Amino acid sequence: MQRQPTLAPGRLVLVVGGSGVGKDTMLSRARAVLSGDARFVFPRRVITRSGDTTEEHQAVSEAEFDALRETGALSLSWVAHGLRYGLPRSLEAEIAVGRIVVCNVSRTMIVAAREKFARITVIEITAPLRVRSERILQRGREKAEDVAQRLARTVEDSCIEPSDFTIDNSGAIDNAVAAFVAALRRLKEQ
Repeated sequence: MQRQPTLAPGRLVLVVGGSGVGKDTMLSRARAVLSGDARFVFPRRVITRSGDTTEEHQAVSEAEFDALRETGALSLSWVAHGLRYGLPRSLEAEIAVGRIVVCNVSRTMIVAAREKFARITVIEITAPLRVRSERILQRGREKAEDVAQRLARTVEDSCIEPSDFTIDNSGAIDNAVAAFVAALRRLKEQ
């Protein structure tokens, strides 16, 4: 028997896209724009990578990550690019009280999220490969050969579901952020 998704009346927004499309920049800017609207929540991901200035996240060791998973402190978790990622279980309480929770996730998590949560919206951020490569190199976290491997990562078609919104982030960031915030604000009316 398949489990029925729960936690309506809120909504989980999954922000997806390949490395370097600007998901973290979009989330950071949208968080600032929407900071006065308590309806929106932007939880920090848990990642087995040390902290840096390019992404706001909770840095943990692999042992700490394992402990969080084992104790049920993570709502969703996955592995990508040799790192472990997770979303805190606290987002479930936010959704249960009607908030719109906006998270950066792997595209491989869309199906698992749809099985767990009743109301999901997928926003895909896109940018050309050249732009993505330049952005990843500017972050300074990886060597050129590691960047090439990151960009070569593909997700099986069975893991990809159509997006509800697609935002091109290859031009001016202010335009992409405006489109992203507009998409989020539309969700308040649904």
